[in-house]
Amino acid sequence: MSEQFNLRALVRQVIDETDLTSPDEILNKVVEMVPKQHLREALRQALRDHVKNEITRTNVAPMTPAGPSPKVAAIRDSWRKALRDRISVGPNDWMMLGDCSYEHLMYAAEERYEHARLNQAKGDWFTSLAEAVQDNGVDRVSDLPETTLRELLGGGQ
Repeated sequence: MSEQFNLRALVRQVIDETDLTSPDEILNKVVEMVPKQHLREALRQALRDHVKNEITRTNVAPMTPAGPSPKVAAIRDSWRKALRDRISVGPNDWMMLGDCSYEHLMYAAEERYEHARLNQAKGDWFTSLAEAVQDNGVDRVSDLPETTLRELLGGGQ
């Protein structure tokens, strides 16, 4: 019996084992490495995140200001469309907004707050790195003193 194909593991392998940096370079390498017999499964795994991203994009309300245009009526009725927005209400559970209960909405809210906290923490970390580069008078992170790198990138003292 053959082992289940895992696209995520293949992507991690390329990231861990190469010096490629751009998503395009990485994906091109991954595409080269996917065995032909696993192409359909790779596509299925890749499309899952793409579909989730598209659901998120369709849930964004239009930011068009109200005015005397044919779009005004559609914008005024956008709440009807919003009821059909798909949202994550559990680790692998999705529902239409109009079908959500209090608990579902609180899960969705907390999930977004957690993403915001993680993004804030990562932004703070990048700021610390930038300040260390500037404070140490170097051009690049890799030029920082080893003790600073250990402190900021891990590895302790």
